[in-house]
Amino acid sequence: MSTPPAPWTGTPFGDSQRPPQISGDDQESSPADQIVFAVASILGGVVAGFAGGAVWAAIADPPLALVTRQGVFLTSEISYDQRVTETLWFLAVGFLGGILLGGVIGLIGRRLGPATVVATVLAGGVASGLAAWSGINVFGPDLQSQLADASPGDHVHTALTITADVAYLGWPIGALIGLLAVTALMPNGAFKTPRRDPDIG
Repeated sequence: MSTPPAPWTGTPFGDSQRPPQISGDDQESSPADQIVFAVASILGGVVAGFAGGAVWAAIADPPLALVTRQGVFLTSEISYDQRVTETLWFLAVGFLGGILLGGVIGLIGRRLGPATVVATVLAGGVASGLAAWSGINVFGPDLQSQLADASPGDHVHTALTITADVAYLGWPIGALIGLLAVTALMPNGAFKTPRRDPDIG
């Protein structure tokens, strides 16, 4: 006579413990990772700032000024309008450049959450300051060297100038818009680590 099978005493079907499925979005970044990412973003802002300064100097049209014995003076209302246009060009270049900068930072640091936002603002601020400095002092017209060879009655190209401080916000605002665009357009699983089924060797 055969012995009846013993009752099942194991884990109920479907309740077996399975290894946790790890996703890249579920892993919390360490403070060290966030600091390294912020520093890398700022360095990216440095590169973007110099590039933006070169672009601004290339497309802006600084006015001519008249050299006199009393100094250097703008000669017409058109020249003053050109001063305003220089600032608008700086704002436009910063806004578009900021969008690109923020988009790249968002793509790379999407898992870092609030740290990515902070890094984006920092990078945008650095880019704005360096774009202004490099456009005026490195890539723009050198007024002092022109004055060294100028005589009263000559016209010289004036240095680039930003007439409104609000123009400096172009880079940070554009960077935040670029970051938001990447966050909104990329699918949620775009950066997830592929899940491994434990039942498959």
